[in-house]
Amino acid sequence: MILVNGHPGDAVDARDRGLAYGDGVFRTLRLRQGSVPCWNRHYRKLAADCAALGIACPDQMLLRAELDRVAQSQPDGVAKIVISRGVGGRGYKPAKDAMPTRMVMVMPRPEYPADFWRQGVVLHLCTLRLSHQPALAGIKHLNRLE
Repeated sequence: MILVNGHPGDAVDARDRGLAYGDGVFRTLRLRQGSVPCWNRHYRKLAADCAALGIACPDQMLLRAELDRVAQSQPDGVAKIVISRGVGGRGYKPAKDAMPTRMVMVMPRPEYPADFWRQGVVLHLCTLRLSHQPALAGIKHLNRLE
């Protein structure tokens, strides 16, 4: 199930700055029996990420209600909240009156082979190094391309 600005659906305006510029933030949350463990902590981080980009963060109770709605379809799944700056015109400078777009969705929890749990997994160090961008450090923003 997907809610866009509180309505069922999976479409956003093609002029949304989240699509055009990666101008937004996200959180991925584990659902357990329809509940989000540590919800207050997740919301505080989402609000801090929005503030760092100058995006108005939706109300905590509104997001929680939308999470509760989507969790009904997948109570032990994975929820994702995406907040974009919203619809805007052409160019990098955002409009002062942009209304954020919020997307709340749920997906099935990933299933991993049982051998992962019994025998472990093989890891390696990634050779790609991320650039140093202090303004975006620690923010789960939509522009995750390096």
